[in-house]
Amino acid sequence: MAGSQSQERRARVVVQTGMAAFALLVGSGLDAVVTWWVWSNWGPGPAVALCLFFWPIPAILTYWLGFGLFGRVVLTTGVFRTAAGARPARVVRVGWPIALTAVAALSALAVVGVGLTIVVLEMTGEDGGQEDAVLIQDAEAVSLQIGDMPIDFIEVEGSAMHVTDSQSCAGAEGAELDECLSQLKEWGRLDGFQVEYVSNDSSAFLRGTYDVFGAVSIYQDQEGAVEAFRAGKERLQKELQQLEDANPVEIPTVGDESVAFVTTTSQEMGAGDIPVSLHVVDFRRGNVLGRIGATAPTALASVDDALKLAQVMDARILWVAGLISPTASPIATP
Repeated sequence: MAGSQSQERRARVVVQTGMAAFALLVGSGLDAVVTWWVWSNWGPGPAVALCLFFWPIPAILTYWLGFGLFGRVVLTTGVFRTAAGARPARVVRVGWPIALTAVAALSALAVVGVGLTIVVLEMTGEDGGQEDAVLIQDAEAVSLQIGDMPIDFIEVEGSAMHVTDSQSCAGAEGAELDECLSQLKEWGRLDGFQVEYVSNDSSAFLRGTYDVFGAVSIYQDQEGAVEAFRAGKERLQKELQQLEDANPVEIPTVGDESVAFVTTTSQEMGAGDIPVSLHVVDFRRGNVLGRIGATAPTALASVDDALKLAQVMDARILWVAGLISPTASPIATP
């Protein structure tokens, strides 16, 4: 009888040790995957908040699962298989004091695990999919410049200006205006800047792009800019479905994310109206939202001019952020 009890005690130690190791390995693995995914998609704040509550759960579940799996495997193999007194139900059963102690220990390890995961993510540069965070403060510094334009282009007088939240929401009224202003405040919009350039060559209309505008908006952090871009993209997709003279355009990605579209209208020229197309490229780089629009006769229009200027603006953002040298900035040739 004493031998059976001794073997049962040995079985209990082996089962509980293996169970704890099983819980830590499987539970911590699941936690690390969840933390990385939340961090990459939503940023560090939600990752920390979620994991502080979520982290112990897989460890606790696998701890108890270990009783059923690991315990019975041990008890049906080796020396414990012939132990008359080593009944699985007794070895696997654990008292509440031991269970609560184990849960408390695993929860404490979970908090340490959250900290270690955050340290690893910071060291490896995980911040929502971007290795170097771009945080720009001066909207005018990263806006479209006259030097980006062909030599025959000039700045439209009075077009260069900072854009406040109220001006950014100028197209909305009543409840829509209140919602627009509330969203910009929630996203942390700091400032904006816009400018327009036109060709002073009377024959420019016959060659292609003759009017270009550029606009940027600066947000307090990248998370706010991501939300603003997402909302703008969703709104654009709805509008494109409703408008007959507007269509999406495929382009290579500019910045961290981008979208492009074209609208067609007509412009009075001489004795008649000439169809013209406005190609627009919207993009986000870090905490900056940028927009480039290029207008040309529909027969000569393409997204290429707007795309090149968007790439120029994107390169300027990286340069101002100190991530590339000035010589790395492309030259616009629309």
